[in-house]
Amino acid sequence: MAEELSPPGIALGLEQGNIFARTIEERTIGIEEEDLFLFYTDGLNEAQDRSNNEYGERRLMKTIERFRGEAAGTVLSRLNEEIRFFTSGAPQHDDMTAVAVKVL
Repeated sequence: MAEELSPPGIALGLEQGNIFARTIEERTIGIEEEDLFLFYTDGLNEAQDRSNNEYGERRLMKTIERFRGEAAGTVLSRLNEEIRFFTSGAPQHDDMTAVAVKVL
């Protein structure tokens, strides 16, 4: 089952370091074989179709869940295909960056 991990903090490099140091939270989580981690920028979940509807967190989680049994590269390819299909050629308004890590 897909689970979102979103600890508090500010993105790395957005300020000189004082706010980052005060707000960052370190967590330890258990990992198991076949776990998949997807790190992404908000451009993915905020991708819009021609009617300005967002792809959204819920749809993103469902997509990840559907392909979680695949290799990391395959997950990224499928996610790219899903978002391109959803946006149907609408102009991209933000960067879309993702890194997938599969535990072997």
